[in-house]
Amino acid sequence: MHGAADQGGGSYFVRSPISGVVTLRQAQLGVMADTELPLFEVTDANALWAEIEVPETQAAFVRAGQSVTLRVRGARREAAARVEFVSPAVEPHTRTVRVRARLLDAGEATGVRPNAWAEAAIRTDGGERTVLVPREAIQDVRGTKLAFVRLAEDRFEVRRIETGPSEDGLVAVHRGLVGGEQVVTTGSFLLKTETLKESIGAGCCDVEAPKGR
Repeated sequence: MHGAADQGGGSYFVRSPISGVVTLRQAQLGVMADTELPLFEVTDANALWAEIEVPETQAAFVRAGQSVTLRVRGARREAAARVEFVSPAVEPHTRTVRVRARLLDAGEATGVRPNAWAEAAIRTDGGERTVLVPREAIQDVRGTKLAFVRLAEDRFEVRRIETGPSEDGLVAVHRGLVGGEQVVTTGSFLLKTETLKESIGAGCCDVEAPKGR
């Protein structure tokens, strides 16, 4: 803030470098100001940032420029934002990565207020929905991830898949499965064993790819 003394009355005017609303005043009449503390805090509700805590298992998919949808408690509607910064470090206590996003339509239009709590949905590259499957559905064969898709009551198809982050017992599958397919969980290890027996000498990783992916 910038100040200017009034030569006549001995008062002192403090001018803010930004337009906004005074949300905190620590200056008191007759009390000496502390040089370590701000006199006032001014908030511009039309220029807000969201600080997002992303689980470390999912942080690798977040980068600057991605779109964010914020569901803010008490707001009239969802707010749009854009990722501007992704921390290179993991918070040791929460095991999350701090992401900062600039709100694109804050202020009275949405009812978003400073210090409000929100849920954030970050749109990652490609905009595709990730398929989530139980961890028990994935089998590892010499470094290759496999899953078994149920085609009929007694027919199964083995798929080579590419996996991503996991959380709460679910694993993200980026390639190899499509939404709505039924995968085998209980018994998938037995199917893997049978597949290995049949593929001796033929190569166990010559598996079908899903249609449309």
